[in-house]
Amino acid sequence: MSNHERRILTPQDLDIEIPDFTFRPNVWTEAFLTGLSSVPIEDKRIIEIGVGTGIIGIDLLKRGAQEYIGIDIDSRILPIAHNNISRKVPEYMQKVTLLQSDLLESIPDDQSVDVICGCLPQVSKPATIELGAADSYARYFDAAKYQSALNVYGLGLNEAVLVQSKTRLKPNGSVVLVLSGRAGKNISEQLYIRNGYAPHIVFEDSIAQLRETTLSTLVQAEEQGYEFFFFQDPTCIERITVKEAEERRLSGKDSYHKIYVIEGKLN
Repeated sequence: MSNHERRILTPQDLDIEIPDFTFRPNVWTEAFLTGLSSVPIEDKRIIEIGVGTGIIGIDLLKRGAQEYIGIDIDSRILPIAHNNISRKVPEYMQKVTLLQSDLLESIPDDQSVDVICGCLPQVSKPATIELGAADSYARYFDAAKYQSALNVYGLGLNEAVLVQSKTRLKPNGSVVLVLSGRAGKNISEQLYIRNGYAPHIVFEDSIAQLRETTLSTLVQAEEQGYEFFFFQDPTCIERITVKEAEERRLSGKDSYHKIYVIEGKLN
């Protein structure tokens, strides 16, 4: 595991357009950038799933990526990402391709990329939420669309990435995902192992549960006997239930969970 301190976003990093329908760069972004700092990027072909504002792509291009393909399911964000990248690193725009795609569906099987990475939603969509409204694409995924035994933990979308990546990676390629530790470290690693990857945690930290994201679907899973790992303290020692974490969220109090950035190489 990387011993790097989490990279803190600077005002210069955040000098980009950030519309209200996308995920505002935050501690998840910082963890993503920190984890990626342990992954070789120079002269590599990279696909990022969920390009958002383009803040990750900007960093990867600065680090010498040979080619950056940024994809997003939300077509509204692509012009924003294009403008942010072209303004911050105009000298690298010839290396950039931005596409609308549901995960890797628009990417041919023979792409042969070195790294596929993403920081994707890990809470299934409650019935009251409509995907495409406001910033819902950045917070939730449709579990009915991505059938997986791990959907109960909110990992079905990430498992679909691992499955689809197998035919797009070079033989020594890797997939780097930012995973909430709400399901625990073992489940996070098993996500990779069950899909034929050897996982390596490149960064680990403790973060506050986002107050904007409802935990109602995880509360239901907990009531069915599934185990989750939430804490009432930022050091992640004093465990609480998901129900308690949701009650704290609704009352304006923080709860905490681990976050892992995991690089997985195909076995």
